[in-house]
Amino acid sequence: MSVTFIFGLFLAITFFSAGIAIGGTFFSFRKKDNPPAASPSDSGLQPAELPGPARAAEPEPNLSAPAAAPPPHPDLNSLARLYRHGPSGRLLVDFNGQMRAIGQDLSAEQHTALSLLMLDISDWLGAPPPTPADLPPAAPPAEPVQPPASSTPAAAGPQTPTLKPPSTNPVEALRAMNAQRAQSVGQAPAPTTLAGRINVVLQELLEESELRREKIEIRDALSGGVLFVVSGQSYEFIDQVPPGPARDLIQTAIKEWELRNER
Repeated sequence: MSVTFIFGLFLAITFFSAGIAIGGTFFSFRKKDNPPAASPSDSGLQPAELPGPARAAEPEPNLSAPAAAPPPHPDLNSLARLYRHGPSGRLLVDFNGQMRAIGQDLSAEQHTALSLLMLDISDWLGAPPPTPADLPPAAPPAEPVQPPASSTPAAAGPQTPTLKPPSTNPVEALRAMNAQRAQSVGQAPAPTTLAGRINVVLQELLEESELRREKIEIRDALSGGVLFVVSGQSYEFIDQVPPGPARDLIQTAIKEWELRNER
């Protein structure tokens, strides 16, 4: 073997060993700079759970008035709507968008509308007419006064009844006047319908009001409802009567009739 071949082999082995040593050193330093990531099991951490959709709370019952549906016919007027609240069982009445529960205060117009509605329903269901005990008692007839005894015989003539002083109570005075009128013309038969009975009260109040010259009455409509007649103009509902003394008088008559029937 020549010296040149041996020297070349020695250099090759030397460079190969040096390359292995340098490569090992480089990889050891790189491993220290980038440590391996710890797994969840090694660190003791549990993966976070994603929150699910929140459970919707049960809605509270809505006691506001629902949207009013259009009437099935243009000639029909909506008076009131009745609802029953399921959880509480309370009866609710919708007056054109204003909801009222049983026991709550009503306005004058709502009270009148509900009273007239109950009158029609009572007639529909065949409610019995009021008994004589429910009617106001008539004033007793005035007792005739005997003329003083005289020595001279007086000519026979009609006896003049004693005039009692007027009562300060307008209701009692009105009853006495009606009793005297019934004695002169005869007692008219009592009306059998609710509209007729309320009209009797209305005419009593009309005689003592400033509207006595006006024609205001409550009639039975041919359709089975009620008609309010004011100065020759007929109205099917109390809300259609123009606001004023005539409308107030009708509402007062309805309340007076209710008070008489509560006795």
